Amino acid sequence: MVNKRVLKILCMLLLLINVLCVCVNASAEGNTYEVPEISMTLEIPSYLNVISKGIKQNDVLFTSGDFDYIQTMSVIRDNNDYYLIYDKDKTFTIEVKISDTVFGFDSMSKASEKKLQSTIETVQKNSGVLSAEVYDSGAYKFIDVLENKNEGSNTIFSEKFITTYNKQDLSIIISSINDKPTETELNLVKGMVNSIKFPEESVLDLSALSPTLIGAFILLMLGFIAVVVIRLKNIPVSFLEFEATGGIKKQKKQIFDSTTVVEEVSNNIETDKKEEVPVKENKEPEEEQPVNFSDEELAAAIANFSDR
Repeated sequence: MVNKRVLKILCMLLLLINVLCVCVNASAEGNTYEVPEISMTLEIPSYLNVISKGIKQNDVLFTSGDFDYIQTMSVIRDNNDYYLIYDKDKTFTIEVKISDTVFGFDSMSKASEKKLQSTIETVQKNSGVLSAEVYDSGAYKFIDVLENKNEGSNTIFSEKFITTYNKQDLSIIISSINDKPTETELNLVKGMVNSIKFPEESVLDLSALSPTLIGAFILLMLGFIAVVVIRLKNIPVSFLEFEATGGIKKQKKQIFDSTTVVEEVSNNIETDKKEEVPVKENKEPEEEQPVNFSDEELAAAIANFSDR
């Protein structure tokens, strides 16, 4: 019988599958666009109209009468845009453009905080700039600049998100007439900015995987985990203790045998040393033995001594 804990894990993983499927479907609502010159990609919501500088005159945007080809291409050329993006009602425009850097960075995201702050202070001195600050997308750093300018009787408000990569400035700009971009419009642009990826980034794109494939992979891992948990629970505790005890005894025996061998070798070495030490010979001086004389010789000697 399957353990209740395993059933809980199954339920949690099934819930995770549903969340992933929702995330994948949400990401599928956007389309990926590329700027080949800097090998950059970004996501643009599919409900927006995207016009690239390489678009053809027979594109559906022009044949449907929504846009004039000559006028639109003139705007792209004059503004040096790579992509020109409109909403359905044309209440705002978003431009994606690249140019040689004017900030002096090789990569803005690798610049020091001091250098970034110095750049912001310089930008704030430009005419028409209302504010400037650093924006961190989580992957790259941008300079967020809000400015306005007069065009005839209208005032154009623009908010720019600018970064530098490989000595090229990438700008994402939203513009609206006679009013600042709304919070909804800014969140739209920030979503595009946050989706930007440069070549050094290598991340898993879940949108390229189908929900079915993701679900199958998770279920496979779930089954593997469940089998391991069940098998571990079915192993008798006494068997585990026996294996652990046996292993300890065996280890102790090996240590004891090793110690015995070391002691025997040490004793043999000490014995050999004792045998090799030469025995010193004690050469003590011999005692002089007394000279024995006969009685006649002693008497003669005494007589001789008296005559003197």
